[in-house]
Amino acid sequence: MTTAKTHQIVTIPEYQATELGVPFNVVLLNSVKQRIDAKTGEVGQVIIPNLRGLIKCIAITRILEPRKLSGSEIRFVRKAFKLPSKHVAEMIGVTPEHLSRCESEERLLSAGAEKCLRVSIFLEQFKILEDIGRICEKGSDLEHKLLLVRDAIKKIGVIIGEMKISPAFDSIPLTLKFYTAADSENDLFDDPNADWQPNDKGLALAA
Repeated sequence: MTTAKTHQIVTIPEYQATELGVPFNVVLLNSVKQRIDAKTGEVGQVIIPNLRGLIKCIAITRILEPRKLSGSEIRFVRKAFKLPSKHVAEMIGVTPEHLSRCESEERLLSAGAEKCLRVSIFLEQFKILEDIGRICEKGSDLEHKLLLVRDAIKKIGVIIGEMKISPAFDSIPLTLKFYTAADSENDLFDDPNADWQPNDKGLALAA
């Protein structure tokens, strides 16, 4: 006896990801799947694959975008990498109080301090890589991947170091688009290993 499907799963061509807490527009292209009741047509559960990976990809992409960071964007990037405000303040040479005022948009972070913030966040990732490197076997695939990531981080550091950050905020709202090649067709349609990429080719190559 065959049981008829009670629902169908569809891929959303363009999904406005307003629930992520990101302080600018994020559009996900052909990556989000949604369950729809086959009888009623009622829209059900929406799942974004590898949500943690997406948040990090958004934060990295925003750092590589030379538009001046708003206070809410600074807070978003910091939290995306799970960095305490006191630690970030020490990295960029400002007081925790000043950083807090910048995040609440009572003060502005200087262009120099902002560039330092962007570079420091990437350099901070080396510490994580060193911890992983201590436990991986020599000659393993993991060690090879770590070497590639280290090389990528160094290149990104150079890109940011040469970046010209605007001293003023852009009046045009920022919209960033992302996609993933993951294509899970099962009922859970949630791929924890989905590899997110920015839709902008220049930023994708840099990241």
